[in-house]
Amino acid sequence: MAILNPRKKFNFRVTILAKPDIAAFSVQQITLGESAIEVVEHGFGNTVIKTAGMIKPGNITMDQIMSADSPAMSSAMWAWHWLVQNPSTQIGGDPFEYKRTIKVEELGNGLGAPTALNIWYAIGAWPATMNGREFDRMSSDNLVQSIEFSVDYLTQDLPQESILLYS
Repeated sequence: MAILNPRKKFNFRVTILAKPDIAAFSVQQITLGESAIEVVEHGFGNTVIKTAGMIKPGNITMDQIMSADSPAMSSAMWAWHWLVQNPSTQIGGDPFEYKRTIKVEELGNGLGAPTALNIWYAIGAWPATMNGREFDRMSSDNLVQSIEFSVDYLTQDLPQESILLYS
């Protein structure tokens, strides 16, 4: 039996919650980091018992095509990046000022208004790595900005305390 309505990789929406200086923007590709739980081994007699240790959340990577109307968005991202650690003043920011929540929605393929099939929240996200630019006179590729966000944790439920802390 054929699958009638498969999920498509391209059908998604990204929102940075409570960051008014960054308007809604399109993202070409986003990779949600994997979440790994450390395995801790303990000896018990002649048996090894495995228990859960620390959670190690992965980073989120966004790639977006730079367009003529994207310099304002790029400037806002750089300002956010410098809010974390400003190289000119050599002062680091307060986590309550620079950590935000990123919402990623997987959208359905139905007609009409898109509905969210799955929603992921990256809690405590901030831009850790901003890529440099590569210019080439012999290439007609699109200019792509890549941003890697450090994340405290990734969840599908938006906890109330994160609304208070990171919005």
